[in-house]
Amino acid sequence: KISRSEHVKAFNEAQRCFNFTSAREASKKAQCAKDALKEGRFLFLPDSLNIAALTYNYGMALKRRDKDKAHDVLGESLELYEAIYGESSLEIINILIDMGESRKVKAIAKKNFDQNSVEYAGILLELSLSEMITLGETSRYARSALEIYLEKEGVESHNTATASYQMGKVKFAQKKYESAIPYLIGATKHPEVATYAHGWLVRAYGLTDQD
Repeated sequence: KISRSEHVKAFNEAQRCFNFTSAREASKKAQCAKDALKEGRFLFLPDSLNIAALTYNYGMALKRRDKDKAHDVLGESLELYEAIYGESSLEIINILIDMGESRKVKAIAKKNFDQNSVEYAGILLELSLSEMITLGETSRYARSALEIYLEKEGVESHNTATASYQMGKVKFAQKKYESAIPYLIGATKHPEVATYAHGWLVRAYGLTDQD
């Protein structure tokens, strides 16, 4: 029988491996997360926050390799978090975003925030960054967030520029390069976002023969 101290050692090694492995090494990172969860089951209660977090890590690590399996594993972690925090708590919203469960995300957001608030816009923007939703949804949520930020914070805020940048990238993905330009110009209004947006803007001009 393996002793508790050996499980602790194996768990710590797996966690270290997970923490220090780049997301680019998808297979290795997923294996480390799986090992950490396996060892964690010997150390923590099955319905604990620790197991919820380890399951979440494994699900996220799987996203680059196998989206369907990632969705299933994230679903397991969601059930654990829901049991701890409740089904409509803000604590579970990030997992729902990671799973692309946009309807549930919006329902929780509406329960907690005014639909014209900056907080609501923040959740829409996060949702638009999820890899698990369609391009059409990405566009819709980013545009809604941008409208709220423009109204509440003006053109030069970091949030407005970030939402504008996201819209520019969506238009790029849709090969609507001319439509991307105004959004990418909007993204340059904040110096931090401009760092990323300038390169896209140059490419958009190049692809539409504008200067």
